[in-house]
Amino acid sequence: MQPRPKCFSFAVQKYLENKYGYNSEEQKEVVFEAVADLVGKKEGVECFISTEDISFVGNLIHKHYETIKENLNQNKKEKEEGKKKDLTKLFKGINVKKELNDARKQAEKENGIIIPAIIDLFGRMSTSDVIKSVDSSIEVANAMSTHEVVKEWDYFTAVDDIAEKELNGGAAHLDQTEFNSSCYYGYVKFSINQFCKNLNENVFNEEYKEKALKGVVDALLTTICFDNPETKKTGFAYSAVPECLLVVVKNKDRRMNLANAFANAIEYENGNLIKKSVEKLSNEYDGVKKAYGTDDQVAFWLAPKFEDITPISAEKITSLNELIEKIGVYIE
Repeated sequence: MQPRPKCFSFAVQKYLENKYGYNSEEQKEVVFEAVADLVGKKEGVECFISTEDISFVGNLIHKHYETIKENLNQNKKEKEEGKKKDLTKLFKGINVKKELNDARKQAEKENGIIIPAIIDLFGRMSTSDVIKSVDSSIEVANAMSTHEVVKEWDYFTAVDDIAEKELNGGAAHLDQTEFNSSCYYGYVKFSINQFCKNLNENVFNEEYKEKALKGVVDALLTTICFDNPETKKTGFAYSAVPECLLVVVKNKDRRMNLANAFANAIEYENGNLIKKSVEKLSNEYDGVKKAYGTDDQVAFWLAPKFEDITPISAEKITSLNELIEKIGVYIE
């Protein structure tokens, strides 16, 4: 998959320049106006754009270039004559949706071209027929602290260490960064049903589909445990792994965020914030399950430092690898 281009129009123009030699100012204008007409904005779309999207749109414009150019010139003429600004579409008389769908189907049959699995996982929204909308398979809540947050400040300076004295050059800066050290509760919901539906709709290659399905749980859990924000990583070196993981496999696609466990903030007491947070999470899960009889197929609990704390309704797991392996069995 190609990285998100800052401007979809620019990406399509570069494609046409490389493939068909579209490098004149007139051709560039036609391409930019055509893509703006297709997606509804000149700067393109803020979503994942695959190389296939770019090539499909590029070839569509190339195929109908003369018609698009003629309509664009007509629009300019009408605008100069003071006619209403809501002018004729540049693709007048062209069934854009049908041509793009036919191109996608043909490309899949010939080359096994697919939408990357990352889009099947996180989805993408489009208001245009050009780029296919995909419903997300995953929901992620903002992490919340389990206790009152105490703000702290980091004082820092930035100095140019190669300034030339005789020129009095260089730059200096001093400031402070606000931060906190907290125990966080995070919630992620993953719909295997939606992910499979997306794969079936968007993926022609069966081998790719199988690999994506087998690898998604491993990738998700590994990311949750080990990936951290890039911002300030050299200044704060935040790399703590979760003290506790509760993974619930459900028969139905229902949410069960346990954030209410921390509606009453845990008080600082003997530095036991983490242990008390783990206890509250365990009790909340047992309480919700007992009261509502949730449709859980199985629940796994990983809290290696707190062997005396385990929900009644969950199976204790001793390692991340074991957890990934057990969940994989249920998904299969």
